[in-house]
Amino acid sequence: MTAKNMKKADNDQEAEFYSHLHQTLLYHQVLLRDETRNKLFYEAIRRHVTSETRVLDIGAGSGVWAITAAKLGAKKVTAIETDPALLPVIAAHARENGVADIVEIVNGNSLEIDLRHKYDLI
Repeated sequence: MTAKNMKKADNDQEAEFYSHLHQTLLYHQVLLRDETRNKLFYEAIRRHVTSETRVLDIGAGSGVWAITAAKLGAKKVTAIETDPALLPVIAAHARENGVADIVEIVNGNSLEIDLRHKYDLI
C-alpha cells in the first residue's frame, strides 16, 4: 500500500468514526429529550437506590442513568457500554458530576463480561 493510499484509508476511517459518533449522539439526544421516559426512569431509580445499592446499567449509552444512580447515593454503579465512542462521554459526565469514583465503566457485551459483584438494581 502506498503512502497516499494509507493516508486515504486513515481519512476514511476517521470520517467513518465521526459519522458513527454523530449518529450515536443524535440517537441519544432523542432519548434524553423524552420527558415522560426520563421521569419514569428517574422515579424508578430514586425509589430503589440506597447507600447500600449496587447498580448495573447495561447499555449505559451516555451514562445518564448510571450517573443518576450514583448521585442518588448508590454504593457502586457499573455502566456497561458496547460502543467505545461513548466511554469518554460517560467518563466525562461522571467526573463533571463528582461521581467518577462510584461509576465503573466497562466496555463490552453484558453477556460476555465476568461481573465481580452481585447487583441490587439492574
